[in-house]
Amino acid sequence: MQRDIYRISKMRYVIVLACFLTVAAEALATEVTFSGAVAERYPKVAEVAGYLVFPTGEAKGQVPAVVILHGSGGIDGREEFHAKALNAADIATLEVLMFTSGNRPRDGSRSNFTHMYGALKYLANRPDIDPQRIGVMGFSWGAVSLFPPRL
Repeated sequence: MQRDIYRISKMRYVIVLACFLTVAAEALATEVTFSGAVAERYPKVAEVAGYLVFPTGEAKGQVPAVVILHGSGGIDGREEFHAKALNAADIATLEVLMFTSGNRPRDGSRSNFTHMYGALKYLANRPDIDPQRIGVMGFSWGAVSLFPPRL
């Protein structure tokens, strides 16, 4: 009986330790802010916020990056799911907060065009990001922001 209790206690210890190691291995998101891009006839955005995450792997030097643009409901699980997969593939991610849930702009995707270009400029100027390997992906509203209307 005492042997069974010892095994159970040992197993609990291993499970708790595995949970801590899993959490420690996950990439930590850093909240960053940067200026929105300036484009003629587009709304000016003074400051844009986002969540920057670097790969958890053995990447050395400059790494590629992907800007992630959320849908009309704001940041939800879709972005995090894809960000984790990209981070595991040694790619940094920047999830851009274009607006909070329920506060989608009424003037169409024009209003978020400068968020995206601000994010691209921000990443291209970081010494730890390879400026030749930056991509953009968007969901719903964020995907529409990739193709702004002609003015």
